[in-house]
Amino acid sequence: MNTIENKIMDEKFKILLADSVNEEITTICDILQETYDVVVDSDMSVDVLKDNKFQIIIAHEVGNAEAGIDFLKKTLELSPESVRVLITDCSDSALLIRAINEAKIYRYIKSPYSPTELKLVLKSIKEYLLLKKENDKLLLDLKKLFTGTVSAITDALDGKNPYIFGKSRRVAFCAIKLAEYIGLSDEEVGKIDIAGLLHDIGMVGIPEKVLNKAGILSPEEKMITKQHVENGIKILEDIKQLKDILEIIKYHHEQYDGNGYPFGLKGEEIPIASRIIAVADAYDGLISNRSYRKGFSHEDAIKKLKERAGTGLDPKLVDAFVKVMDKSLDEFRAFEEELTKL
Repeated sequence: MNTIENKIMDEKFKILLADSVNEEITTICDILQETYDVVVDSDMSVDVLKDNKFQIIIAHEVGNAEAGIDFLKKTLELSPESVRVLITDCSDSALLIRAINEAKIYRYIKSPYSPTELKLVLKSIKEYLLLKKENDKLLLDLKKLFTGTVSAITDALDGKNPYIFGKSRRVAFCAIKLAEYIGLSDEEVGKIDIAGLLHDIGMVGIPEKVLNKAGILSPEEKMITKQHVENGIKILEDIKQLKDILEIIKYHHEQYDGNGYPFGLKGEEIPIASRIIAVADAYDGLISNRSYRKGFSHEDAIKKLKERAGTGLDPKLVDAFVKVMDKSLDEFRAFEEELTKL
């Protein structure tokens, strides 16, 4: 017996069974109680979901499929991870399509049915949930491995120039705060986090004598540093898993007025994630020490950011950044302090 089959036998899932209590429901409970922890919801109020977690939710509605569908729809908000099953004698294809689209049912069981059929359906659901759990754990482990790799790259970038130590992490921190503040999805925020850490990955191809020069760069040296964007594109373009991240990084030096590089995009032609990184990067550049000057105070850096709003930077994002940093400044300074201990 393999691992999944062992777990199917050992793990007792909770099932919410919704319908008015009748002889058939009692029979179903008798069939399932030995293998599952079954709770009957006879008034179909979904209140039981507020304090209990169920892996499987079954709506048993013979003669009233619409009531079963409506109940399952209500469960979506309170228990989105549950697997939904509709048991009904209805054969109306339009209603069944509605059950799939609106109530997100996993399986439909036509009544009358045999105990064996019900057991097989629930066993397949249990197997699906256990496999999903194992896959989710594997994905989490892979994500941790990926995050560790990104962190190692970030450390390598920091090591090339003592004046930018911690820059990638600070840019990521500020970019995340801004992205969350304007309401981007968790998925987009996650991409912006990684893009913030890797936005200057192309710097690995810039000579250290240029990066570490004590003084302002010459026009020729500035042109060399601008090559880091194209270097970054070359480094990341063949990594399939970083395709979305590359789309953020390649545009983070574009300017809102069209005077940026390397493509000369302007305004909303520039992806919003890239515009967010640009604001965070500009702020970090202002507050950081350089070989030829000390970093600006937060207040002075904000003034200079506002001066660039509408030219180099998205004015709406600058305005949002000012507001979010007013709220997050203490947290940011604590984060900076932690970086100095690395």
